[in-house]
Amino acid sequence: MIKVTLQSVTPYATLIPAIAAKVCYSGDPIESIGEKLTFTDCRNLVSRVYGMGHRSILEHVSFTFLVSGVSRIATHQFVRHRHCTFHERSQRYVEVGKSEVIMPESIKKDPDHIDSFDYAVRVCMHLYEKLINQGVPAEDARFILPQGIESQLIVTMNAAELIHIARLRCCNRAQWEIRDVARKMVILAREQFPVIFDKVGPSCYMDGRCPEGKMTCGKMKEVQEEYNVLTGDDIS
Repeated sequence: MIKVTLQSVTPYATLIPAIAAKVCYSGDPIESIGEKLTFTDCRNLVSRVYGMGHRSILEHVSFTFLVSGVSRIATHQFVRHRHCTFHERSQRYVEVGKSEVIMPESIKKDPDHIDSFDYAVRVCMHLYEKLINQGVPAEDARFILPQGIESQLIVTMNAAELIHIARLRCCNRAQWEIRDVARKMVILAREQFPVIFDKVGPSCYMDGRCPEGKMTCGKMKEVQEEYNVLTGDDIS
């Protein structure tokens, strides 16, 4: 099962970007700017400045997530987001052993597909273990491993990048694992930084239109309704 845990978030996540927004237009010493801002001031200021398109203030807020129960297929998509910092379990230094190979739901629907999938996995894992036992380095034996092998990683990103990821990866057309991960990240971020993340989701939710053209999923209304009511109860 895919699990996403929020390990840490910048303290005073609403105050920090408010100071960033205020310092550009204030003649006061920077040390005193935050002292004059109430929580309501911060919330309104961040919402207004972000709404005007000045999104760099959100780069002062960072999130660190722990992600597990995903395949190497999903993690290889995730690491394309270059404004994040990733560390993933290494198949070079950690022998796979009895790690789970994730089976997509589309395969689980057909007993014949399940049998074929399980057989192929057993063959791959048997050969992997045989190579390891015969002295082949794990970094070479891993070439035989299925792409569906389970992995885990830690990822840190700022709030602006998380919004960018949500736009792309919460979309129905995103691969199902990374879509689930992005959705869970949005839920956790909403709990910590609701002034911004209550309005965050796939592009069709944020912009009111689908950018996919002829490749649209055709379910924009349903997606918008889902993200309007998304809460921490939906993270399972």
